[in-house]
Amino acid sequence: MTQPPHVVSVIINESSGSANEKLHSDIQRAFDAQGVGVRWLPVSRRELARLGQRAFEERVEGAKGVVCVAGGDGTVNAVAAACAKLKRPLGILPAGTFNYVARNLGLPFDMNEAAKVIVGGRAEHVPVGEINGHLFLNNAGFGLYGEMVERREQAKKKFGRHRVVAFMSGVRCLFERHPVYTIHVTTDGKEHVLRTTTLFFGVNALQLQNYNIESAKYVERGKLAVLSLRLDSRWDIARMAWAALNGNVESAEPVDATAATSIRVTTRRRAKMKIAIDGEIMHMRAPLSVKVLHDALQVMLPEPQPEQQAAKDAKDEVPLEPAPELTVPSS
Repeated sequence: MTQPPHVVSVIINESSGSANEKLHSDIQRAFDAQGVGVRWLPVSRRELARLGQRAFEERVEGAKGVVCVAGGDGTVNAVAAACAKLKRPLGILPAGTFNYVARNLGLPFDMNEAAKVIVGGRAEHVPVGEINGHLFLNNAGFGLYGEMVERREQAKKKFGRHRVVAFMSGVRCLFERHPVYTIHVTTDGKEHVLRTTTLFFGVNALQLQNYNIESAKYVERGKLAVLSLRLDSRWDIARMAWAALNGNVESAEPVDATAATSIRVTTRRRAKMKIAIDGEIMHMRAPLSVKVLHDALQVMLPEPQPEQQAAKDAKDEVPLEPAPELTVPSS
């Protein structure tokens, strides 16, 4: 257990849907109950448009006590990247639509309980992904996946931040025509040539488990999940949509999966690709270098219960079979 702080600095993105008076008051009351002061460090929409990621880095540089972030996965990602760069532990106050990062780390959603973890928990390194120098805590991907994320965010702005809005926008996007990429992929030194509609990299085991993805067990042991999806026909699309509705994406034949600690992707396309990183869109040119980092970020976590630690130790002792090969044919 670390020494309890006298003050925490809470970074909040005022351009996101999570910035509101109730959230402020809930957080303030939670830390008041712990006898800890709160220093608010908001990031405005105008500042974010002008400075981008640098706006979050400036907040972390000026933070006193434990750096905390209040928001959804996109905001958590931005502040986590700044904390990793500046070597500061991060406290998470979940306030988004999905909160996959918090779920994966076993963090409470109740603000009072979340404050207790930040004040009385421990700072521990957690695995994160990196794609061309940009961190991700859940996933990254391009192709159809990037289009679906962009459509989802557009739909949320128009209809509100609800799960059903996100799902329906994704299904609608799925039934449109999308390009098939011919790519060269190297996973831990093994080379593959694939034709794919989308390539997806996951570092959040719980998020993958929600879709019964077999590669989640490799992520739990410190690897990245690599999923390739190819939709050549309307029949492929229909099967994929049915698998998504039933929460079993890996059962769809067009999906192929493996796991690796480092991945390199090259393509003949010279234009920048639309990359979705934890729900935010960025543009990058190939080659893409993707890897898992184990000591880049510290997060405030609750003290483990003896039975939880024993279960984790027992799982770690069971040897894993080698990850499956990417077998999607190149033609």
